[in-house]
Amino acid sequence: MRLIFHPTSKKIIGHPHPKIVVDHDAILDPTTTILFCKIHEDQFRTMIFQNNGIIIKTPLTPRKLIKKLPVSQVNLSKIIISGIIYHLYGVHHPGTRQLSIMGKHFLIFPIIGTSHHQGCWGFLNKYHIRKEDKHVFTIDIPEYHFEIQLQTNEKALQSNKRLAYYCYGIAQAMFPKEFKVQLPPYYEATLSNKELVKIFEAMSLNQLIKVLKKEFGMTIREIKKIIK
Repeated sequence: MRLIFHPTSKKIIGHPHPKIVVDHDAILDPTTTILFCKIHEDQFRTMIFQNNGIIIKTPLTPRKLIKKLPVSQVNLSKIIISGIIYHLYGVHHPGTRQLSIMGKHFLIFPIIGTSHHQGCWGFLNKYHIRKEDKHVFTIDIPEYHFEIQLQTNEKALQSNKRLAYYCYGIAQAMFPKEFKVQLPPYYEATLSNKELVKIFEAMSLNQLIKVLKKEFGMTIREIKKIIK
């Protein structure tokens, strides 16, 4: 995959030159992070691309950075996604497949491939990715007058992006207070009781109840209102 920076303002002459900084305690800030990718460069393992044009290099791996996200939200999303995959395909997803990561204010999806070994992720909660040409996709950063072009596998990116939006839409329909990202209208979901039952049946209900009680402070009565 290739990343190319382009200016979108006539005030910027030539190509913008991103500033590269080092941060040994980096985090993934949903308000500023555009994408992050695995690297092998000296002691560095991840590059984080921010919306102000700064690129952060860190020795933390993508997996460790993801673990720094709010645990309660990530745990809830994992349980929900397992039910959604079963609802969509009638099978439980293999543990080796890397799926989207959902939180109250973030939606992250794998840009290339679907396995745990792939290491490039994009945030969809603030900047949408549009198709520019075959295998070329663009992320517009209007407030800083530049864009990032991705040259990557079209089939993998489009498939992963659609699934991420679809899963978030369903999660939002089930738990509107816990999933607040604004989605493209097409992916806003409404679910019938039959669809809800099928999704809940595919989940580990004991695990779901435990997460909702322990990490979200919900009572059994509140949970029963959701799981009818």
